[in-house]
Amino acid sequence: MDTWKHSLLSQKKLGGQPEDYLPIHKFPTYENDKVNEFIWLPYLRSGNKATLAITCSNFGVSLMQKFFDVKTCMQHAETLSGRYDVGRYLEPFQLNENWQHSPNREDLALLKQIAQTHEQPMAASVPPLPKIPAKEVIN
Repeated sequence: MDTWKHSLLSQKKLGGQPEDYLPIHKFPTYENDKVNEFIWLPYLRSGNKATLAITCSNFGVSLMQKFFDVKTCMQHAETLSGRYDVGRYLEPFQLNENWQHSPNREDLALLKQIAQTHEQPMAASVPPLPKIPAKEVIN
């Protein structure tokens, strides 16, 4: 489905104008294969388009700094031109309770115990990510 149709569906579901949703449904591609890999690989591995909200956001630009030179990161930031602010995605989530700001240690211990005693069903079906040295990613 193209970005305009997605925008129309978003308008129907959430209100506003379809033009408001175009930047959300349109993601950049670059001439640099390594940058495209950084942006698209999480989506291609998971099939979850929400991963693009991470790699194509100001948070994604911050992540890029770990693997790419400043010029490449600045190009990505300029391409996004402030359209993908992670803060915008988080606005609907109200964090009013103290427990929402820091996890309960007892809950963490319980989750750790469950993880140790139960095999994760998805773990066997998801292939491991290849380990790419940082130098290889930058070049």
